[in-house]
Amino acid sequence: MKRLISVLCLIAVMISTLSLAGCKKNTEEKNSISIAIMAPDVVASEGTAENNRWTKYIKEQTGLDITWVAIPQSDMKTKLNTLLAAGEAPDMFVEYSNAYFQGLVFDGMLMELDDLIENHSTEYKKYIEENSDLKTWTMLDGKTYAFTNRRPADKILCFGMWIRQDWLDKLNLKAPTNIDEFVEVAKAFKTLGDDIVPLAYPYQFINTIYNAHAQWYEKEDGSGLEYGVVTDRYADSIEMLKRFYEEGIVDKEYFVDKAGSNQYELWNSGKAGIIFSSWGSEVNQTLLANEPNANPVPLEAFSTKYGTNGMFVEAPPQLYVMMNKDCKNPEAGMKFIDWLIGGGWKALNFGEEGVHYKMEGDVPVSICDPDTKKREVDYASKYMLLNNFVLDPEWIPQMANKDELSQRLAKLKVDAMNTINKHHYRRDVPYNPPESRVSSIVSDFGASINAITVKYITGGSQYDKNWCATELKREWELAGGKEAEELATKWYKENIDMIKKFQADNQ
Repeated sequence: MKRLISVLCLIAVMISTLSLAGCKKNTEEKNSISIAIMAPDVVASEGTAENNRWTKYIKEQTGLDITWVAIPQSDMKTKLNTLLAAGEAPDMFVEYSNAYFQGLVFDGMLMELDDLIENHSTEYKKYIEENSDLKTWTMLDGKTYAFTNRRPADKILCFGMWIRQDWLDKLNLKAPTNIDEFVEVAKAFKTLGDDIVPLAYPYQFINTIYNAHAQWYEKEDGSGLEYGVVTDRYADSIEMLKRFYEEGIVDKEYFVDKAGSNQYELWNSGKAGIIFSSWGSEVNQTLLANEPNANPVPLEAFSTKYGTNGMFVEAPPQLYVMMNKDCKNPEAGMKFIDWLIGGGWKALNFGEEGVHYKMEGDVPVSICDPDTKKREVDYASKYMLLNNFVLDPEWIPQMANKDELSQRLAKLKVDAMNTINKHHYRRDVPYNPPESRVSSIVSDFGASINAITVKYITGGSQYDKNWCATELKREWELAGGKEAEELATKWYKENIDMIKKFQADNQ
């Protein structure tokens, strides 16, 4: 009898052990997830993209077993497409492109997230309700297919203008407030030297001033959409750019300077008086190192007959964080998203408190040298799929290094942000019409735009404004422009409530 009891006890212990092992395995599986990120630049002393101080930190804080798949940003779409087609894609992945996100929805590659958010989220559910305008970007046909967060104030801005205030003072001039004054200021700058090129980096400048970008606009009568390059605004903008070219206001070789290195060199060497470029004050760092007495200041947008238009800004979503339709443990992904948006992002953005930064009131201030920050902290942002950072522009000088040049640049950055934000950037629809045929036509037409405009601008009197506009419209029609407009307008009318809400939220 005793032997029987012993055997039964042993069997019970074995069953219990196996049960515990099974539970442990089941828990581990539920906490496992794979995530594709844009490859971080990890130095050897920190480890690898898959195993470093921050991947270990995330595991310690979340209890999740995350397999990180690092893909170069430039290869992200291509690599993901390959993996998705083979059924081998990670459970979650990220991209900046709304068009790519929409394409994956239409191809049936993404998991619908509404039930997951409703039933398994606390932090993100609260965040997206408080930032409900972001839903426009993450939903199609009334369903959610991505997580996102709002870009911080310094990340949403894209372009800005800078002008040499010391040159204005020397010539007893004021900053231009309209296009005619701009031309006069630029011509006056030319008198300061034979090697002076008044305006550097004109690529997007003229389209911004006239609000004539290669994007879709609402027609004035509200009857549908039109493509910016075939509007009267665009024709007028290119006519003005031709005038810039003929009067020597721009570099005659800027067409072939695709990377813009020569345009920045004009500014850095003190040979340009105005630059349209990155809005950040770092664009002035080399100039001020070369010429400490130079006085670059932000140039406010000025008017044309089409009014005063704002600088191009990025769309509000910072990233599209998507979940594979075949994800086995979506709750684990939701847990990571909640941890990030609930505060986990902070260390991945600023580093370890007390080591890399400290809080001065509400302001996170770096306390480590720039080299240490670059080596130990900067790469961590690639694991920060979402964040809830709200930047007060006035914090920027406090967050910057304390040397004289860094403080000067920080204050210029605040001035630039405030200057750009004086004028609203017009975006009539949240994203391009999600029709593959529309995208194909626009892409085909895009190959013709540069060739026609360059020919017109450099062709002297043999080509007039009417020739340029006619040629662009002809190429638009040949590419299928009429069909694109019809499809875009159909989408516009079918989604008019969403579009009008978007416009109201973004006035």
